[in-house]
Amino acid sequence: MLISISVLGTVAKDKCVLRTGAKASDAVFVTGELGGSLAGKHLDFEPRLAEAEWLAGNFSIHALIDISDGLAGDLRHILKASRVGANCCPMPFP
Repeated sequence: MLISISVLGTVAKDKCVLRTGAKASDAVFVTGELGGSLAGKHLDFEPRLAEAEWLAGNFSIHALIDISDGLAGDLRHILKASRVGANCCPMPFP
């Protein structure tokens, strides 16, 4: 048996955040643990709404993506779509 669910909606154009919006000075944030797909937990997750609210309240968010395909692969999607690059420079986090 296969069950497929789709949800449709609308968003104001000035509130829409796409993977094409990343800027050269942006930081990359990851919430939660990585490697869930390898452990078979890729369908067992909880949305991190508190973290998203904190990030949106403290930073100007230009691009978003889920990293279900892995951090390196999905980050590459944002970088290519936004025509920017990235380098690794850990940022102290409060």
